[in-house]
Amino acid sequence: MVVIDYTDDISCINAENIPEGFFQGRLSKPNIEKHLNILCNSYKVWLAIDRFGFEYSESFVNGRLGMVIIDYTDDISCINAENIPEGFFQGWLSKPNIEKHLDILCNSYKVWLAIDRETNKVVGFINAISDGILSAYIPLLEVLPKYQKMGIGGELVKRMLDSLKDLYMADLLCDPELQPYYQKFGMTKSTGMIMRNYDRQGVKP
Repeated sequence: MVVIDYTDDISCINAENIPEGFFQGRLSKPNIEKHLNILCNSYKVWLAIDRFGFEYSESFVNGRLGMVIIDYTDDISCINAENIPEGFFQGWLSKPNIEKHLDILCNSYKVWLAIDRETNKVVGFINAISDGILSAYIPLLEVLPKYQKMGIGGELVKRMLDSLKDLYMADLLCDPELQPYYQKFGMTKSTGMIMRNYDRQGVKP
């Protein structure tokens, strides 16, 4: 389990709290001292800090929720319908109700959940279906709108891909504009075919 503390108090960190690994893909990266200077001289900064690692894992701006502690777990037994709020499946014409949503999670091969510790509500999830031998497919990655832009989706993707690393293939489908997002996690572009029964989108009998 990872506990993430969010803060806009830049005084809580120094160069020792900033690990290597940021600025992926840049030909020339700021060193840690310059990185710290960037943060200290910004008008506003939000930090995500690994409570037990004592290093900050991501910085972001325009935070909307103040300090939020997010617990990540793959233990589906820790939730029930009362822990799943409305608000997932944005843009769907017909959405699974909460009971069906819980069924989807419980019947998946693997699930990772992001839970707001204060409210004990699921604020994000990712699931995979698999034969457990060769291949897996990741059908859903969802984060509640007000919890987006906080690195939660990326953390869920990383944890899921790590959980599936012993399989030959782990695939997902996404719109072209989302492909660069998934490429950051080591996935590659491909082509595929789909069939959709939109009258079943809400999982109604």
